[in-house]
Amino acid sequence: MGIRGLAHYLRQRAPSAYTTVTSVPKAERWALDCSCIMYRARAASLQPVTVLASLICKLRTLGVELIVIFDGKPPAVKAATLEERRAHRAAVQKEIDSLDPSTNELQITALQRQIPSVSTSDKDAVKQLLYAAGVLFLNAAGEADDLLAVLYRKGDVTAVISTDMDMLPRGIGRLIIPETADASILTSVDLTHILRSLSLTYDQFVAACILMGSDYSERSMNPQQAVLAIQTGRVSVADADSESFRCLTGKGDGSGSLSALVAPGQQEKWIAGPPPVEPDALAAMATTYGWPPGWITKLTTPA
Repeated sequence: MGIRGLAHYLRQRAPSAYTTVTSVPKAERWALDCSCIMYRARAASLQPVTVLASLICKLRTLGVELIVIFDGKPPAVKAATLEERRAHRAAVQKEIDSLDPSTNELQITALQRQIPSVSTSDKDAVKQLLYAAGVLFLNAAGEADDLLAVLYRKGDVTAVISTDMDMLPRGIGRLIIPETADASILTSVDLTHILRSLSLTYDQFVAACILMGSDYSERSMNPQQAVLAIQTGRVSVADADSESFRCLTGKGDGSGSLSALVAPGQQEKWIAGPPPVEPDALAAMATTYGWPPGWITKLTTPA
C-alpha cells in the first residue's frame, strides 16, 4: 500500500522531483518490485508476463539491466494489515457474488479490479520469461521491499521500479514509478529533490511518513499536517514509533546484508549472475502470447 496520501501530496508539493524517463545517461542496473507490476496488470485485465516482456524491451532499449525481486513471507508486524486486506477482499467478493452478471457487468468488472489476483501460473510464466531472457531474479526471504532497499543502499542497483511510495522512506534515492498498467510510461522520482522541497532531513521525512500511516503504522495524519508537525518541531524524530521507523528504514535490525534477506540458494544465484538467454524458449512464448516480432530481438539482447 505504501504511505497514506503521500503520492498525491508529493505531486503537488515537490513536482520538480518528478521527471519522465526517456533516456539514461549511462548503462545502469535497476531492480523491480515484481508483485506491484503483476497485480497492477491483473487489475487492468492484462497478462503479467506480457507486461514484463514489454518492460524488459523498454529497459534494454534504454541500456538498463534489470534485476527482478519476488516477495517471500510477509513479516509478523504486518499481520493486522494483511487481515484487513483479506476482510476487504472478502467483502468485495461477497458484493460481486450478489450481483447478476447479465445486468451488472460493468459494476462487477469495477469491483474485480479492486481485488486483483495473481495466480501461480502467472508467476510461473513470468519466471519462465526471466530465465529465457537472461534476467536475474531473486526470491526474498521476507518482503521484497527490504531486499530492494539493501541492494540500493549497497550500490548494487541505481534505481528501484515500484508503485509503493514507502520505497522513499526506505532510503531509495531514485524511485521509478510505472504510470500505466502496461508500464509503458515510467517516471523517475528523486528523493533528494523531495527532501529539499519539503525542507526536511531524511530522518524527519521518515517520521512524517510514519505519522501519515503505513503498513507498519496505524496512524493516519493528513500529509500536510504530518510534514508541518515535523517542520515546526511539534513532533520530533524521537517521537516517531521506533518499530515503524526500524521497519521503514532497516536501521538497527541487522538486516543490512544479502545473507540476512535471501536463502543460501538465492545468494548463489546472485553470485552466478544472469542466466544465459534462451532464444527458442522466447520464440515459443512470443507465439503463445502474440508478442510483436520486434520484441524477440530486444529480449535476446541483454543490456
